[in-house]
Amino acid sequence: MRPCPHRFRQAAHPVRRDGQPARVSLDQASVEGIRAATRALRGKPRPSGGAGEPPATAALRDIGAPDVKVQVARDKVSLSGIPLSALAKTLRALAAVKVPQ
Repeated sequence: MRPCPHRFRQAAHPVRRDGQPARVSLDQASVEGIRAATRALRGKPRPSGGAGEPPATAALRDIGAPDVKVQVARDKVSLSGIPLSALAKTLRALAAVKVPQ
């Protein structure tokens, strides 16, 4: 087995020491220190698009297409499971959805 080309022991990893950001070698870093630094780099979690289901989900349920899956992530909508026989009805229902600003 070949050794890893990255020199982890020499690399400086971001951690927090005494409340301040610091960079330490892997053998000096604790797991909790690396986790805390990772959380700090990620920032605060953004709230989801709002409570409850996406408006499109309710519209599709109302037209009798409960198997159509709607996923909203990062301001993008993904649809799946649309039966070909229900495609036109699904598109009409989606066209009528009021999208929150």
